[in-house]
Amino acid sequence: QDGKPPPRGFHKDLSVENKKMSFARLHIAAAIVHTLCALYAFATPAFYGSIPLRAARVAFDATSFRRIDVFTVHIPSAALLHGIVAVVTALFHILVYIPIYRSVLAQRVWDQGYLMVRWGEYAITCTLMSLASSTTSGDDDLNHAVALLLSGAALQLVGACVEQNRRASAGLLAVG
Repeated sequence: QDGKPPPRGFHKDLSVENKKMSFARLHIAAAIVHTLCALYAFATPAFYGSIPLRAARVAFDATSFRRIDVFTVHIPSAALLHGIVAVVTALFHILVYIPIYRSVLAQRVWDQGYLMVRWGEYAITCTLMSLASSTTSGDDDLNHAVALLLSGAALQLVGACVEQNRRASAGLLAVG
């Protein structure tokens, strides 16, 4: 308005092509950072371990219980889970986000204000990060890990629904 150019990084009046380039740069940088995180995770000595998860079958009597047997499953170490998260995130940036923002779909994404496929990535990555956090804090219950995996993906579905229909989802936000 006063003849001065907008401050650096100010995106309000950018053309569509400039927005596309700005988003492409952002996603390229994110892909590089996540790739470096994956390399670091895979180079960590802790990468080679595993975490045992157990489910016990028990018999109860009037005052106590005894274990009949224990079923054990070994899942990847927390470092490997972090590496998998970094790889999945980098791949989403490279194979999904950058092509979308460089295509004719970019304007549609900006107009609608959400990108549904992003929640698919979150369903994978956030759930794996929750599993890594839970197991490294000492939780070795297989039933809890399965419940965490299922509820983590369901939570991301709720997030996608809230983002798509923000006004109608105000009640969910108040409860949450």
